[in-house]
Amino acid sequence: MDWLHLIAGNRNFFKECLSTFPTDEKFEHHMQAFAENDQYLHSRASSLREVRTFLVDMLKRKFKTISEVQRYLEKFAADVHKETLESFSIVLQSHKSILSDVTDPQGWLFQQDKNLLYKIGHVKLSLSISEMKKSLERENYLTVGTIDSNKESKMMEQQFEVPTTLKQTEVEQLIDRLLMSLTGSEDGEELPLQQGISTMTSQDLEQLFQSHEKQFAKISLGALSKVLNVIKRNNYTGQTLLRSSSLSEESDQLVNKIIQFEVLKEKVKYDFVPKFEKCKSIAMKRLQYYDLGGKTHLESDKEISFDQSIRFFANIEQAWDDQLKKWKDTIKNDDVSTTITLALLLLSPPKFRLSIRTLQSKPQRTLYKRSDFNIYVYSYQKKNLLSSLWYIAWGQQKKKKKRAWKGDSEEGLLDRLGRFLQDSFASYLVKSLNLPYESPRSPLRKGKPYLHICQETQVLSHVLKLYLMEGQTPTACRVLFCDQSTTIEQLECFMLRCLADTGVDPCLHCLVLPELLSYSVQCEFVNMLRRQLKNKMDYLLRIICVESQSVIAQGFHVYRDNDPLALRQDESRQFYQKMLSSNWEAFQNQTNTTPFVQVFLSQNECVGKSYVINQMVHKLNLKKGHFVHVPINTCTVDINFLVDRFCNVPATDEPLVTPFFFFF
Repeated sequence: MDWLHLIAGNRNFFKECLSTFPTDEKFEHHMQAFAENDQYLHSRASSLREVRTFLVDMLKRKFKTISEVQRYLEKFAADVHKETLESFSIVLQSHKSILSDVTDPQGWLFQQDKNLLYKIGHVKLSLSISEMKKSLERENYLTVGTIDSNKESKMMEQQFEVPTTLKQTEVEQLIDRLLMSLTGSEDGEELPLQQGISTMTSQDLEQLFQSHEKQFAKISLGALSKVLNVIKRNNYTGQTLLRSSSLSEESDQLVNKIIQFEVLKEKVKYDFVPKFEKCKSIAMKRLQYYDLGGKTHLESDKEISFDQSIRFFANIEQAWDDQLKKWKDTIKNDDVSTTITLALLLLSPPKFRLSIRTLQSKPQRTLYKRSDFNIYVYSYQKKNLLSSLWYIAWGQQKKKKKRAWKGDSEEGLLDRLGRFLQDSFASYLVKSLNLPYESPRSPLRKGKPYLHICQETQVLSHVLKLYLMEGQTPTACRVLFCDQSTTIEQLECFMLRCLADTGVDPCLHCLVLPELLSYSVQCEFVNMLRRQLKNKMDYLLRIICVESQSVIAQGFHVYRDNDPLALRQDESRQFYQKMLSSNWEAFQNQTNTTPFVQVFLSQNECVGKSYVINQMVHKLNLKKGHFVHVPINTCTVDINFLVDRFCNVPATDEPLVTPFFFFF
């Protein structure tokens, strides 16, 4: 009965198995791809053979009635052994991996991305007010939703899982993968024809099919000529070709594949990408509008369908651009002190008292002024600012039964208030009002374990940014990436290295992803670090987490640094140019000992990349084993394969010169 349940519950998979391996030759060719020396893959291979044997034998039988089919299955179920049932279970549980091996990883991923692209239906721009106040939640402000599947695509959905909602970063990754698969590069600069197929002329179509000359040659010698003659004779354009039923009977299958590929390329590059860029611009303007205090117009344009034209998206973007400019003009007319009032509303009673006494004692002077910081607040310009503060003070006194506040010394009140406003609200005001000033980031303060909470995709950029701010280079002994196998002894050694480095310029140490530690290890580390805080030592320690609810994040939340650590593109380029060499002559003469990295890109196979690389290596006169060559021919990279390739480099007493060459 278990076997019958397997058949009844997975009938679509058996159909996929037959369509994937229509002939014995194709099946045997696939079986050769399995590693015979790998016990895990060998069990998959033997199980797959047994499943296909049963399916082929069953379909060869000529059943006249349903009863005969039922009797055959009952007989098979009665005779089936435990080993056979396990084989069927292995195949059913790993059928997605098996099918991906058939197509190849790149093709499998491309099919998933293509299916997901056609499922995308609309973009959502909506978060609650509480979520918009959180920096981590604001990164998910723009999301993309998929449409409901119809009955005809149920089988496809079982083969490709389609998520219901995609974040902005996930959509950007989808676009990058599609552009890489379609054009050979993420920006699409290597595309031979920079236009969609629907706008192509007759000459463009001839150029398009001539670029596929090798594929037509596999059909017959004159296949390409016949297609080109039909295009010239009928003066086909891109639009007429899309409506045409046939160009050449022997080449119809290849022509249809080329057309489908170009249609997909046009949809991605000239429809989906421009619309998504407009959506990102609209989302940014909406967030700027909210940061400036606007809320009225946020209820409009919260959901936009991708079925709309690009002009429709452009009109919405222009409307929000006009609305944002209008709102900024309104704020400028109301004076900056309104924003300061909103900021002061969040102060605690002692800071309220400090602000009120300063405004009251010096009403005719600038609260805070710097030549490079263009924010001036004059209390006599806005009387409602002072009245608002007095109203809040009265409310606080009433809440405390009108107990008199103790007086503060007048000395230094102005400087203290100005310094507090700069440290707490300078970056907020500059970002909101687009003032021409960027608050310089001071060096990391010593003696405290500052905590950063970020997204998982931003961990590495946070580490690099911290080291760039200190002018230091990250090394393996100063950056500890945690996982479940990390022990408390390793953490103690890491902390000893950090605490021992207390010179004039101590080295920065980063503890990354501590939430992956076991619960007991996290608790021990928190207690250990709290004991060290009692000793006032000048060390530099930063903790980078992605989960704010972990034990370590909760234990050191008082030391959290909320300032953004955005790694700019020029900073990233500067760092990698320092760590890696891109000058071949300097590397050849050994004046630059950093690893040499060069990327070779091509759209076609066998164009001479390996030949060029071997010629460059030959000039170095490298000994055997001193050169590592890692070809990457797909969009997906197996990290374990790369690590194994580099770890197998033989160790010698001589200096090892290892240029790294990657090509796609």
